[in-house]
This record gives sequence, C-alpha cells and structure tokens, in this order.
Amino acid sequence: TRTYQHLREMALAYATHGSTVEGNAQLKADIIDGLDWMNTNAYYAQGPSYQNWWHWQIGAPLALNDIVALVYDDLTSTQISNYMAAISFYQPSVAMTGANRLWESQVIAISGILAQDSPRVAAGRDGLSALFPYVASGDGFTQDGSFVQHNFYAYNGGYGPSLLSGIADLLYLLNGSQVGDAG
Repeated sequence: TRTYQHLREMALAYATHGSTVEGNAQLKADIIDGLDWMNTNAYYAQGPSYQNWWHWQIGAPLALNDIVALVYDDLTSTQISNYMAAISFYQPSVAMTGANRLWESQVIAISGILAQDSPRVAAGRDGLSALFPYVASGDGFTQDGSFVQHNFYAYNGGYGPSLLSGIADLLYLLNGSQVGDAG
C-alpha cells in the first residue's frame, strides 16, 4: 500500500496543472517503472498476500486505481489490463460490511471503469445497496443515526467519515451512468 501511495503522490504531481513537474518525462518514466515493478514483483494476478488483508484488498487497489486514472493516457492497454487484473484477483467481489464494504465497492467500480468492464462497475455500484438499511446489531447505520463498525464500536471518526465521504464520492462518480441498464 505504501509504495502505491508514494506512486500516487508522484502521479498527482505529474498530472496536476501548474505543478512544477507537470508532464515531466522523467517523472512519467519513474511512475511507469514503479507500476511495472510492482506488477512484476509484488502485486499481480495470482500473487501472494501476507500480513494485513486490508492492504491487498483495499489499500493498495484504491491507490493503484488513482494512479492509473491519473496517468491513463501514458499507459499501454496491456499495462492497464495487467494492473486491473491484479486488482480483480485481490478484490474479486463486494462481501464485507460497513466502511470496508464501501471501500470494496470503490475498488471494484473504479477498476471496472478503468478496465472498461461494465459488469464490474455494476458490481461495485450494487455493493453499496447493503450499506443503507438500518441495522439492529453489527456494522452499519443505526436508527439513531450513529455508525457502528467492528460489530459494536460507534465511530464518530475514522470509519464513519470515511464511509460517508466515500459513499458521496462513488455516488457522484456513477451519477447518470448507464452501467447495467438494459436497453
């Protein structure tokens, strides 16, 4: 996750209008070399995972999606396909609860957009549905408006704001799309 976060910072500097390194050829080469190295040596389809699952299923793919979006036009279709295949391997479906479910939905929907994979975008969108009904126990929103994560912890910081901002971001991104619509 941390390597992809560093690469995301580099890609943001590269892609930001007015940045002192906007469009810098060496920075672009360094970003792409880093992406390719990671895809060959650390984060690739059928690759290993160890330590904290969150980094493999949520942290790394969130950052990787951002990087690919920022430098999309500088990547080959094979590179994009390989990076999205890695994300699909580590995060194949939306299955968790609470903020983790939202992050899964983001990972899947955005990787689907980048891979031009409509069913994956729809799966990310549809993963949001389970977040909205009130819960009597476990993760989610309660009728009093509080948010619970990890079964019984009320989060007024951390997970709660992340969940709310993430829902808003994903709904805004998908607003007006025709993903999954018949006809």
